[in-house]
Parts: sequence; structure tokens; C-alpha cells
Amino acid sequence: MVGAGPKGLHAIAALLRGSWRGKDLRVDCFDANPPGQGAAYACGQPDWLRLNVHPRVLHLPPHPPLDEWLAARGTDPSGDVPRHEVGRYLRAAADGLRREAGETLAFHPHAVRALERRGDAWLVRHDGGSVLADEVLLATGHAPDHDHALRHAWRPAPGVRMVPGVYPVADSLSQAQVPAGSVVAVRGAALTFIDCVLALTEGRPRDEWPRRILPVSRSGALLLAKPAVPMRADLAELLARHAAQLPGLLADAAAPFEAATRATRAAAAELLTSQGQAHQEAVAAVDAALTTGFDPDLAPQGRARAALQRSILLAEQDHASSPSWALGRAWAALYAPMVAGLAHRSPETVEWRRFSAASAVLERFTYGPPLPNARRLEALICQHDGPHASCTAPVCLEWLERGVGIAEGITGVGDDERPDVVVDAVLPPPGAQTARTPLVDALMVDGWVRTAMPRRGLEVTPHAQCVGRDGSLTPGLSAIGRLTEDVVIGHDTLSVRMHDEIERWAARLASELEA
Repeated sequence: MVGAGPKGLHAIAALLRGSWRGKDLRVDCFDANPPGQGAAYACGQPDWLRLNVHPRVLHLPPHPPLDEWLAARGTDPSGDVPRHEVGRYLRAAADGLRREAGETLAFHPHAVRALERRGDAWLVRHDGGSVLADEVLLATGHAPDHDHALRHAWRPAPGVRMVPGVYPVADSLSQAQVPAGSVVAVRGAALTFIDCVLALTEGRPRDEWPRRILPVSRSGALLLAKPAVPMRADLAELLARHAAQLPGLLADAAAPFEAATRATRAAAAELLTSQGQAHQEAVAAVDAALTTGFDPDLAPQGRARAALQRSILLAEQDHASSPSWALGRAWAALYAPMVAGLAHRSPETVEWRRFSAASAVLERFTYGPPLPNARRLEALICQHDGPHASCTAPVCLEWLERGVGIAEGITGVGDDERPDVVVDAVLPPPGAQTARTPLVDALMVDGWVRTAMPRRGLEVTPHAQCVGRDGSLTPGLSAIGRLTEDVVIGHDTLSVRMHDEIERWAARLASELEA
């Protein structure tokens, strides 16, 4: 096992639930970090780095589900759950797996540097030595680097410090890196940007805040607040009907990815028409929101903040006439059957590009910050224009709406507008096209794995087996999680119910042990 994060621990739990007892099985799990203690869920993180999903989605037997575990410890699972609590849960789950498995399971605090085929086995070279393995599972999670990281392109500018990442926040966003009173440009406006803002405000005394925080993003938009209440019963039933119809629709479709987008648009439009909106008007509004990323009634000036404010208001309503709200609710309701129906399908390049563009908008409508963090962000946004405007709120959206760019340098601003600090808040993407993981890159060069073009992820079978350069199965090598994104969509989640590749992988190994 390469990787001891949530996916790796889930795989170990699934394997140990199989018919392994009495068999000649040993599981060695390698990760430079302690189990469950990667950058996202490290136990040492501050309280204000919070979980963005409901804790009930994470369950690693024999441990109880995360929400029950939190409640037993006196933490309200419906409130603001710090991410370090997930790290503690994962650590406790790993301890439970150790106790259950005994000598069958060992965690090693070493990074794996290379995999070499030796006869019918893999030689696993790691920082502590090497070991032979019959089966290797890649569960490496977030890549450490990517081709489009700012540090690869940035040309130093006089008086401007470039900070190449947000995590760990105690180091990357310290006073030494981002001094009090500075003007800070942030590349990216998604969840990592929100963590950056909270680190520079909630994580500091008021007199040590930056003077301005200026996000920059190609979309010109912020993530919308995640709904906090269930939908009205009749609307939920409407979406359940659409979700039930989706598997058959995708199975019969010659272009299933386009069919998935059409199904989402149709469900969203029906949400609006069921609340009294005319059909053609609802369809036009949904299409406009999906094309532009904004509700069509929002004026261009100031619409990034207006969209966030509207989403905060609608997050506590069980119905709404907003097309972005309807699209977000439809995408969430259809997502699980969509993941299953699109897994391992091979789209044409044009179809895939259209689906990717639609997905980027829909995920911004659907998987934004929980309501408390959305409110925190909105309260920090300045109501006046300009990075040097007189306003006590530090977050200024003028550059976001102006289309300012950050790559080799900062485009679209004058010399008198240059910031003191630039922070790269864009994480490596999933897959292996532009994400850089040295171990995976070497396997690609050696022909043991390949990406499933035009998608980003490694090509794998439904049982998670890797496909090599020549199209044949690579013996004894499997991959799960972010490495396979797009071949199986939706891996950026803690949910253990969304995908079945891990259970299929464990069942395949169990059957091989029986043979």
C-alpha cells in the first residue's frame, strides 16, 4: 500500500473484511506521514480549518462512523467540525485496524521512491530500504506538485514576495511570509483560498491582519454556500425521480457525458417550473447560469459578492427560484448515479471538454463552503472598489471581477497596484496529466501505467487494476482515488459510499487468496 490517507485506510479496512484470516497475507502500508496525517487532516491544524462535508460520509470499520465518533467525544457533528478531528478519527481508525490485524498489518513511516518489476513481484524501494510485494496499491492522494504551479512560472518582481502554497498554514502564511498590513494577491478563489483568508484573519490578532486580500481566478466567481437544510419534500421527490431515471438514460446514451449534463439541466429546469416559472423561461435561465456561472439577473458589476450573498440566503431555504440553486441541488441529487453510470466510459475529446466545462460550474454551485464559512468570508469582503480603498474589511474582489491574471507575473494591473505578497492557492489537479508525483511519473515512463486521454486519470479497470502503455493489464499494480479521476469521477470526497472500486479490489485479492 502506497499512501495511508483516507483512501488507503479504507482499502485496508475493506481487505481485512475479506476472507483473509488463516491466509498467508501481510499488508505493508507506506507513507511519510503517520496514518491519516497528511496536509488535509493533520492533527496539529488550528480549529478554524474546518471540514467541508458532513461527518457522516466517513466510516472506516471496525471504527464507528465519524459523526457518531465525534458525538461520543462531545463534539457536535452538525456544527463547525475542525479538520484535525478527522485526523484524530483516522489515527484512531488506523490503531483499530492494527489491533484487528495484528502482525498481518504494518504501517511504515517511509515514502516509496520507486517500484521495479522483479519476476512475478514488485520491488518496493522506500526511504527505509526495500521489500518485495505481490500486489501494490497506489493511494497517493494529492500530488505534491503540478506543471502549472506558480513557482514554475513566476518571475520575481521587485518588492513582491511569492508564497508557493497555503499549507501548512502556520509556516506558509506566517507573519514572516505575509506581514501585517501587507497587500496580498491570492491565485485561486476556491476552498483553499477560503482557508488562506481565515488563516490571515481568524488565525491572527486584528492588528496583524493584511491590509488587503485580492483573489484572482479565471472564473471571476466565488464558490457558493452549501445548502444547510433539506429541500421541500415535493422538490426532493422530483429530483429522486430524475436520479432513478439516470442509470438507464446513461446506459443507452451514445454520448453519456453530454446526456449527464442534459439530465442535470432538465432536472434543474423542472425544479423551477414546479415552483411556477414558465418552462421556456426556466430553461433559458438554467442555460444562462450554466454558461456564465452566474444567475442571469445579477448585474456584472459586483456579481461575485452578490452571488455569494444570495447563496447564503438560500442555504437555509427549502425552495428557491434561483437557477444556480436549482442546478446545484440537481447536480448533488444526480451525482451518485452519475458517478456509477459514467465510470470507465470513454468520451470523445469534444464531449469530454464540454462535460468538464459544465462540471466546473456545477461544482462551484454545489460543493462550496458550509454556511458558517460562507458567512465568515462574506463578512470579510470590502464593499468598496480598489485594493487601496478605505475599508476595514480586508477581502477586495475588484481584481477577481476585473480579470486580473497571475502566471509569470501579474497582468492587468498598473505598477502602482502591485501587491506586497502573492500566494498560490491552486492545488495540484487530480489525475496524472499535469499533476506531478515522481513515483507515478516513473511508472508512466516505464510503461506500467497510462492516462486515459482525454481524461486526466490513470486508466484502471473496475477492479482498480492499472492498464499499461500497450493496453494490457499491469500485473500486481492497482490505483484508487485522485490518481484515477475522470476515469471514475468524484474522488475528491471523504465519502466511502460513492465508489465501489476499493471493495472490488479487495474482493479480487480475497478471491486470489482463496485460489
